[in-house]
Amino acid sequence: MQFSKILKEKRAQRGLTQEQLSIKVGIAQDKISRLENNVGKVSFEEAYQISKYLGFSLEDCIEQVAGADLKSGKGLNWYLNEILTLIKKDCIKDAESILKKKLSESESMEQRECLALLSNCAFWKGDFAQAIQYADSCINQFKKTDFNNTSYLLALMFKLLSISLSNDKQSGKTLFELLRQNSAQLSSVNYIFYLQIASWYYFHQNSPKEALEVSTELTQLAIEHGLDIYKGVGLLFRGWAKASLQCPFDGYHDVETGWMVLRREKASITYSLYLLIKTLVFIQGKEILRANHVLDDLRTYFDESYTHCYFNATQLVNQMIKQPHFKNQ
Repeated sequence: MQFSKILKEKRAQRGLTQEQLSIKVGIAQDKISRLENNVGKVSFEEAYQISKYLGFSLEDCIEQVAGADLKSGKGLNWYLNEILTLIKKDCIKDAESILKKKLSESESMEQRECLALLSNCAFWKGDFAQAIQYADSCINQFKKTDFNNTSYLLALMFKLLSISLSNDKQSGKTLFELLRQNSAQLSSVNYIFYLQIASWYYFHQNSPKEALEVSTELTQLAIEHGLDIYKGVGLLFRGWAKASLQCPFDGYHDVETGWMVLRREKASITYSLYLLIKTLVFIQGKEILRANHVLDDLRTYFDESYTHCYFNATQLVNQMIKQPHFKNQ
C-alpha cells in the first residue's frame, strides 16, 4: 500500500488537519500535503515520525519510502544505514519487521547485511540465542579474511556480546581472541569499531583494568576522527572502569558526559546500558539510595521498551544491593 494513501487515511481517522499533524510530528504542513498527494520523497526519518504518531507500520510501505533513493543510486548500503538509524533510535520492532521482509526478497549479498542487522536487533531485545543464530548465518557467508567488512564485524560483535551475556565464557574468549589477533589489519574506522567491541566485552567480563585501557583509546580515536557515537560509548565504559578502580567521581563524570553525547546523537538504544552503568558507578561510590532510584528508572524503561538485553543483569544488581552490607550504606 502506498505511503501517501496510508498517511491520508490514518490522518482522517484521527480527525486531524494537515496543520495539526504537522505540529505533532514536526514536519512542515506543505510537506505533509505533498506527501499525501504522492509528490516528492519522504525520508526514513519523516516516515518513521509520521507512522509512529499515526500508529501504522512502515513495513508495508517501506519500498516506496526507500525506492526512489535506491533507484537513484544510493544503493543497499544507504537503505541498510537508514534501518540502522531506526535501531539506534530504539525502534527495534519496526526495524526487525522491515529487515525480515527484505531478507525474504534479497540476493545473497543483501541477505548477509540484513542478517547482521537482525543479530543487532535480537541482541538488544535480549534474545541472545536468536542473535547468535543470525550472526552465524551472516558470518558463514564471509571468508575468514573479511575482517574489514562492516557487516562481518557487526555480526561478530553481536555474537560475542550475546555469548558473553549467556555466560559461555570460553566461547566468548575464543571469539574475542580471534578479533584481537586480527585487529591490526583493520582500517582506521574499523579499528575504532573493534575498540568499541573490546570495551563492551571487558565490561561484560567485569574486567575494569582492560576496559579502561581500550575505552580510553576508543574515546581518543573517536574524538580524532569525529565519530561522536563511539566517543559516547567509550566514555560510558571508561566511566564504569574508573569507578570500578576506585575513582567513582571521575567515573560518574565520564558516564554523564558519554550519555550527553549519545543523546545528541539520538542513540536512545543505549539508554538501558547507560542506566545500568550509572547504577554500578553509584554502587562503587557507596551511594546506594541513588543507585536504587536509577534502578527504578531502568525497570520502568524495560516495561515500556523492547530493549531487554540487560534485564537479567539488572535483576542481579537489584538482588546484590538488597544484601545487608549494602542496605547500611
